[in-house]
This record gives sequence, structure tokens and C-alpha cells, in this order.
Amino acid sequence: MGGRGGRIFQENKRASILPIFEDDRRIQQPDNYNKKKLSELGITEHLHFRTSTNIKMHERLHFLDHSEQAGVFDKNGKMIYYKRGTQTSVNLPTDLLKDNIFTHNHPAAIPVFSPNDIETFVSAGCHEGRVTGLSGQIARIWHKDATQWKIEEKQNFVREYRKVFADATQQAMDNAIKLRKENKFKEKYEGMTEYYFDNYPDYIKTQIEYIEKNMNFAKHGINYSRTKEF
Repeated sequence: MGGRGGRIFQENKRASILPIFEDDRRIQQPDNYNKKKLSELGITEHLHFRTSTNIKMHERLHFLDHSEQAGVFDKNGKMIYYKRGTQTSVNLPTDLLKDNIFTHNHPAAIPVFSPNDIETFVSAGCHEGRVTGLSGQIARIWHKDATQWKIEEKQNFVREYRKVFADATQQAMDNAIKLRKENKFKEKYEGMTEYYFDNYPDYIKTQIEYIEKNMNFAKHGINYSRTKEF
């Protein structure tokens, strides 16, 4: 999976030293997106309870990790593949993803699907794609009826997501520069080393809010949700 474009936890083009906070504080919920049931989001759960439970057990083990961990599960909740990646990416054999569920963590506050995640989900024919973040949130996507998803429609979905993601990233970058100039990040995140600021939480919060506001998943037949689970 593509992680967040190779920008997470890096300073001067090399991986930074953990922990995020100098005093080892637990990650705080970076926005007010409280735990909600999928029914409240207008989405019908499509996974068997046992399947969902098994996957969440795996996600609970790894959502606080500072390197990406990926798991592939079948529709019965059986893990068929696991791989540990780097701080910024983890690669999966795409032939294992067809009609299965893949989940991985992003070592960032809020879970944001990267364009590479979306492209993998589409090209591999995944049943569901999932990503977790340090805040304990899970973002999920799945097609309402993948059997009716035409190639041109898939390409349009990937193309539109890449465009919206790029626009969201630019807006987040502009916002981060503004906050830096105003020196507000020191007031809000005392104890956090400065080089995490680009990817922690104001930056990503701006980015994901833009995506969720401007990306029309439903138009492409995609269910999308982001819930607080852990």
C-alpha cells in the first residue's frame, strides 16, 4: 500500500526517531469524529459479524504501530496473508486480494486512503479495503455491486480520487504553512517535535475533511465510512 506518499515521519529525507511525543503521551483523538454506528452513516454492514470481529482483532493489535502492517482476509474472516512494511509503505501480492478484504495501518493520526490504496483496491478487485490510524479510527471502502462495475467506471473513480487527493493535499499544505507563520502549532501541540507537524493532526484533518466533502463515493457505487473503533 502506498502509505501517505512517503511523507510520514520523515525529516531531511530520512525516517525520524520515535516517539511522536517527547513525553510518550498516548495519541489523542485529533478531531471530534466520535464513534458512530454504520447505520447512522446510512451504510448497511456487509461483512459477517465473525469476519468483522476477526479483522478488528488484527487491526487492534497494529493500529498504534509506527510501521505499516497489512493483512488479507477472506470473506469468512480467515487471515490468508500478513506482511510488515516500512514506516511509509507495505506491498502486497495483488493476486491474493481479489474478492478478499485487505487492511493496513497508516502511522498517522487519521486514516486517509492514499491514491495507491484506491488504485490497488480497484485493480485487484478487492471485496473491501480498510485503513486504520493512530487515533483508533477505521476508514473503509467497498463497492455496492462490484459485478456491475465497468472498466471505464473504475478508471473514472481512480482518476477522480487522485485529483481530489491532490487538491486536498495542497489545501492542507497551505494551511500548515499559515499555521507555521502564525506559530500556532507550538500552542496546540506542546511537546511534539516540529518535524511531525506536516503529517499530524491539523494537516491530515484538513486533508481528509476536504476529501470527504468533495469526493463523491456514492456516484461511483462506493460505500465509504470512517468510524472510531479503538
